[in-house]
Amino acid sequence: TDKYAGYLCYKYASDDEIIKHFSDLIDQLKIYFIKGRNPFTPLSLAGRRREAMVYRLEKRYGKRFGLFGRGWEGHSSWHGPIPFESQHLVASRSALQVGGYPASYAQYYLSDRPFISMASGVPFLDCQVDRVDRLVTPERHWRLYSDIGSMLTKIDECLNWSRTELKAFGERARDCMMKRHTHYHRMLEMMNIIKHIKDHRMHGKKAPLPSLDFFSEDIDSVQEQAYAIRNWKG
Repeated sequence: TDKYAGYLCYKYASDDEIIKHFSDLIDQLKIYFIKGRNPFTPLSLAGRRREAMVYRLEKRYGKRFGLFGRGWEGHSSWHGPIPFESQHLVASRSALQVGGYPASYAQYYLSDRPFISMASGVPFLDCQVDRVDRLVTPERHWRLYSDIGSMLTKIDECLNWSRTELKAFGERARDCMMKRHTHYHRMLEMMNIIKHIKDHRMHGKKAPLPSLDFFSEDIDSVQEQAYAIRNWKG
């Protein structure tokens, strides 16, 4: 609704409980980050980078920044954990979402959270990992940053967008997720790959590389398969 347009938070439980729990926050927050923190977080490089990122976001955006997830007690921006299955609802009533440094920099590495975030219909910024730009088109469906400095620059740019621009960007991302990147799409693709292998083996043949449908529409999927498929046995 218009009441919640242009603000950023995260989902909690039932729809009514979410609105009740975050009613005061929704009128304050514009940027949010969600990620659990465990006692071993400082031991990993990614964990230390996320902590540095959170401190910079808190310092720069103050009460406009909301931090969600277990283990962040003591941070001024922290608003507690949010159930996994509820993430999209409060996000959909936000202005901007930010993803953190990944646990891995392996090619194509993404958890399911970026897809959930983009499906909420709100602009999403995430950390650049090699070849993730082949999965979802940057600057059309999401924005990617390389370090804290570029993250802050892109956040500031987004906060200067009009409400119409924010909505248009978020809706493009949501449409892309619904058409190409749901659990249904990934499961269907896996079943097709299994059938592809089975059909060839039943005739005593080795299956050629399967067709992959999860790349961006403007990417040459045949060429990209050389990076995405390893140790194919057919």
